[in-house]
Amino acid sequence: MSWRLPRCGAPGASPCSPAGSVSAEPRSRGPTARVSLVAALASLLGGISPLAAPPALLLGSLSLLAFAPAPAEAQTVTLVSNLGQTKLSGTRFTGDNSLSQGFTTGSNSAGYTLASIEAISRGGGTAVQAATVRAELWSATTGGAPDSKIADLTTPSGAVAANTTMSFGAPAGTTLTANTTYYFVIYTVGAFDLALESTSAHAEDSGGLSGWTIANAIRFQARNDSPSGSTWTTDSQGAIALIRVKGSAKQDTANANLSALTASTHTSATGTFTSLTLTPSTFAATTTSYTATVLNARTHLKLTPTVAATGATVKVGKQGTTLATVTS
Repeated sequence: MSWRLPRCGAPGASPCSPAGSVSAEPRSRGPTARVSLVAALASLLGGISPLAAPPALLLGSLSLLAFAPAPAEAQTVTLVSNLGQTKLSGTRFTGDNSLSQGFTTGSNSAGYTLASIEAISRGGGTAVQAATVRAELWSATTGGAPDSKIADLTTPSGAVAANTTMSFGAPAGTTLTANTTYYFVIYTVGAFDLALESTSAHAEDSGGLSGWTIANAIRFQARNDSPSGSTWTTDSQGAIALIRVKGSAKQDTANANLSALTASTHTSATGTFTSLTLTPSTFAATTTSYTATVLNARTHLKLTPTVAATGATVKVGKQGTTLATVTS
């Protein structure tokens, strides 16, 4: 956002001051918004010749208000997937073992909502056979092994065709914590051997959210109807189950902070702006006062705020006027 600042001493402008600085102070805007506020007062100072009168200063006053994101209906997206990786010819079967495939979440501080986990069947089964399949979401131990069940996942109804992507739905409101490992556990409670497609590729498909990964091996237990405990064997063939985890990143509706604030100046509204050093030079959300000095010839100042929480908004404008929403 770029703002033209009136020359001090001009009609309607503030009187000249002896020094140029940018300062910031907190402001409030209503009792219902949790707000991190930054008010920027920009005074622009030119160089002074020893024999000349002090030059005119440029004085402008800006306000930046950051608003926490309002709750909104999240769109389900692919959080992480390896379904596009090359398939192995051999598989492990849930009829012989309880299988677990780990995945680790990204760094979104508010966490994520899990919608479903998908896997690909290698062989088919009748509706009666498919009804014996169980799927669960598990936590992980500090050592990275499956630990205990968090939630039951829904299983497909009806017959399962070969080479079909099956979806296992999570209960509404299932939350995944940031930077945390979880396991997709699948097994049967009958004699049905449901084969799952796997890969040996240590890679994820493009299109997932940042920081998400899939563990580089299946872990299994040699029982088919009651997986329990944290003793699981890592698959010696290096097989990795082909899965796709779907859901959404949660919004941090309590975070109305900025994560960065930069400034730049120019002699017009267009062209290349020159970076302006703020003091203190290291931004902190808890610091609400910054100063800077620029040449009098610089008629435009640009402040660029960056919100800390996805979905948060920033409003900006001259002090005493209606503020307008801008993107950070």
